[in-house]
Amino acid sequence: MAGKEVKCHQSWKFPRILSKSVHVAKEWLAVPEAIINVFLSSTAKDLARYREAVAKAINGLDGYKCIRMEEFGARPKEPDAFCREKVAKCDLFVGIVGLCYGSVAPDGRSYTEQEYDAAVAKGIPRLMFIAPDDFALPGNLREPDEKWQAQQRFRQRVKKEQILAPFTSPEDLARAVLQAIINWTREYRPEAISQSSAIYGPGSRLNVKIDPNCIL
Repeated sequence: MAGKEVKCHQSWKFPRILSKSVHVAKEWLAVPEAIINVFLSSTAKDLARYREAVAKAINGLDGYKCIRMEEFGARPKEPDAFCREKVAKCDLFVGIVGLCYGSVAPDGRSYTEQEYDAAVAKGIPRLMFIAPDDFALPGNLREPDEKWQAQQRFRQRVKKEQILAPFTSPEDLARAVLQAIINWTREYRPEAISQSSAIYGPGSRLNVKIDPNCIL
C-alpha cells in the first residue's frame, strides 16, 4: 500500500494553522503504543500566542501529549521544584527562546532556564527554537537591563549547546516544531516506523494531506 494518502478529518484534530501548508504531505509515522510526553518551555507573556500554536500542533499528533504550565493548576509544591519534576518525566523537551528572561526562581535563574537545565541534567532530547534579535516585543514587556542581559547570556549559551531553528510567526513555529518532532521520532523512535510497515506493508508511506476544511 505504498504511497497511500489519507485526508485529514475532524477526529484527527490537526491544527488549523497547518491547513494552508500545501506541501505538508509528508511521510507519516505510525502511532507509538506509548504516549510521548513533550514538555513545552518558554516565557509566557511575550510568547503566549506561540505557546498556544505549538501546544495545539503537538496535541494534534496522535500519540503525543504537550505538557505545559498552563495546565498545571494549583499544586502544594514550590513552582521551581514542580516544573523540574515535570520536565524529568517527559520524553522530549521543546524550548522557545525569546527576548524576555521571565520570572526568576530563588536561585537567581529564570524558570525557563531552570527547565532547560533540568532537561540537560536528565539527558532529555531538546528541540530548541529561537526568536530573532529583532523580534517584536511590546514596550510594556521590556525587562530591566539586568534581566535583559541574563536572557542574552542564556540565548548565547543555547546557541552554543544546540542546533537551533528560527521562527517568525506562531504558524511558522508550529510547523517547525512538528517537523522537528517527526524527524526526532523517525531517528530515535524507529519502532514507530516498524509499526507503520506492519500496518501498511514493508516500505510503505502513509502521506497525510491537510484538508483546508480541517478544523480543531
